[in-house]
Amino acid sequence: MAFTLAADDIVTEDPLLLLIKQLPLFCHLPDSVLSALAAMSTEKVVAPGEMVFSAGQYESDDLICCISGRGQMTSGDGGDGSITRRLFAEGDVLGLEFVLAGLPELGSSIGLQAETEMRLVLIDADSFREAISSSHQMAVVLLREMTRRVLGQSMGYATVEKGAVGRVAKVLFGLAERGEESGQWRINTMPRHRDLGVLASAGEKEAAEAVARLIGMHVLKRDYPGMMITDYPALMAIAE
Repeated sequence: MAFTLAADDIVTEDPLLLLIKQLPLFCHLPDSVLSALAAMSTEKVVAPGEMVFSAGQYESDDLICCISGRGQMTSGDGGDGSITRRLFAEGDVLGLEFVLAGLPELGSSIGLQAETEMRLVLIDADSFREAISSSHQMAVVLLREMTRRVLGQSMGYATVEKGAVGRVAKVLFGLAERGEESGQWRINTMPRHRDLGVLASAGEKEAAEAVARLIGMHVLKRDYPGMMITDYPALMAIAE
């Protein structure tokens, strides 16, 4: 199945296109690529407390994208029997690594249960892989995302939330707003470091150092009187 990404095929009124455009991973792609993604997608609404899937049921045949709401994702370690839990919330995409690597079995230990009502978009994995081969821009975006995740693990992004940086990131994530026209995530007015520290249960110096570190990690960029969020997925990951 071939995907045509010509401008003539764009259907900007497509509700699925508009939903996909909200996702940080895809929001910078042109409408022609988003239209192709919408054509291979379905929408699903999950009630609070409902299992999206249990461990052993997810075969990585879809990318699962969270448009709104939140859920609890669990994964088991076959080695020691431990269970890992993490938040699955607005903007998250599940299955990207498994789909790109062609290793669907890696997702088999994952379970996902809705905590609130969740609005999901499911993107067919086979069609998604074929669409990547048709779009250089999509390939570049996904390469950048996977590189960011690898760097995040090797440079300690995955554990940074245990300190003040994570608490500050969580406060800033809650203040983030998306521009209606630009689609850019930003914090319109930055709190003073003292006030930010109070909100994040940190000292004024800790808050200032946390903001400086997030800027150094290219997650934030100064844009007085606020901040531009240059890497929304990274801020979300650090804030979890």
